Amino acid sequence: MQEKPMWSRRQFVTSSLVGISLTATLRSVLAGAALQETSRQAIRIPITMCHGINERFTLERFEQYLRIARDLGFSTINYDQLYLWLTGDGRLPDRPLMFDVDHPVGSVASDMFPLMRRYGFTGNLFVNTGYFRESCENTLVDARQPRCATWDQIRQLMASGWTIGAHTHPNLSELSLSDPDGEALRSEMDTNDAWLEEHLGLRPQYFAFTGNATGVPWSTVADLEAKRRYRLGRLWIIGSQCETDGTVERYADFVEASGPDEADGGPPLPVISRKILHSFDCPPWNWNV
Repeated sequence: MQEKPMWSRRQFVTSSLVGISLTATLRSVLAGAALQETSRQAIRIPITMCHGINERFTLERFEQYLRIARDLGFSTINYDQLYLWLTGDGRLPDRPLMFDVDHPVGSVASDMFPLMRRYGFTGNLFVNTGYFRESCENTLVDARQPRCATWDQIRQLMASGWTIGAHTHPNLSELSLSDPDGEALRSEMDTNDAWLEEHLGLRPQYFAFTGNATGVPWSTVADLEAKRRYRLGRLWIIGSQCETDGTVERYADFVEASGPDEADGGPPLPVISRKILHSFDCPPWNWNV
């Protein structure tokens, strides 16, 4: 197995910005390596994240955004394509776009997948074992809608070009206070990785940090463990603050970015180019471009 490059905290977190429901200006993340001239140019990649279709985020509303994305000429990419571009081994379409779904909810397979396929789009699904354990006991939300996607349905997503990644369940910032050595965290990641390997034949290469009302609850031990296991870690931000190692701080300070926060509440533009077109309560959805 090829050895993964070790990144600094800033490099790893900055690379993760592409998956936090914000538009990121991406730069080289490979320990001092320069990308090709075409890849070094700033590229803005809209990243969307949701927890499936529900009463607040309806299938009709989702299709409106798919139609907008198609009409604007966007092409979806998965995390393998993103990683190859970041490391200088791949190219992106002219207008790349990413659709992320956290948690293996039933609607991702029954509603979102067929609709996205009709528009020529693929997505990325991050599976957490905690969701299966706590939410999949009752097989139906109502008479027709399964609560959880089945492993067969998730395999169909994989076969159609979706990235399937790992995802934690607890608040990582709070967990760092009760689990400073990371024993509980590593146990959960082990279980998560083992489940995906058992049911999908897949050792996950990409990881989604848990999100909450402040955006991302991050911890040093989780960051180090994620870097050891995965190619990329995805954060998500819904404002100017985040939780780190049990405390709340400015996201800009967290990534060592200078300058004041933007008027809309986001981090400074030198790090993130941020223009929100529609921002729903998160969860379930943020759309940024």
